[in-house]
Amino acid sequence: MARLPSMAAAALALASSFPLICVTTTPASAQSLSAGDDGGDISASDVRDFLRDALRARSDRGDLLRDLVAERQDRRDELSDILGDGGDPMGDRGDRLERLRDLLAARRDRRDDLMELIGDRGDRRERLMDLIAARRDRRDELMDLIGDRDDQGGGRGLLRQRLLERLADGNDENCVFITRSLRAENGDWLAFVRRRVCRD
Repeated sequence: MARLPSMAAAALALASSFPLICVTTTPASAQSLSAGDDGGDISASDVRDFLRDALRARSDRGDLLRDLVAERQDRRDELSDILGDGGDPMGDRGDRLERLRDLLAARRDRRDDLMELIGDRGDRRERLMDLIAARRDRRDELMDLIGDRDDQGGGRGLLRQRLLERLADGNDENCVFITRSLRAENGDWLAFVRRRVCRD
């Protein structure tokens, strides 16, 4: 029973760390970059859904553990009743052994169920780490494309370099039109945004 408060504290600590992981924001153009080997896109909602499922699974495990503790107490009471009966020792010995076998079989089944649930946890943690690593790689690709990293070292990124080349072409207005496409995460709609950028 002493484990329940420590498990609750661990669950709260884990739940409070999830928003810190999910707070990263990326521009809409970063959502179109493919992630990883499978070629699929990973969006913020995918990560949020995954974390929400992990929290639900964690609470399900907590409920299962509480049920196991209660059931174990019931089984212990039954076992003490079986062994503590002072009736005819030879008359219902077969009945006691049968009940004892049933108790042990039920305990073994519950242990197997618990081990399956606990074994699931490592796969989920690994999947979460893969999602976070893929998201970090996508952010790095976007930052390289925009050139923010290169600006710190004195160089110029590809997008800014192209803009400067267009402005240097000698337009009378010194203005450039930039067109971006934005797509919904589920792919239902597509919007084009066109901006006019002028040198001041």
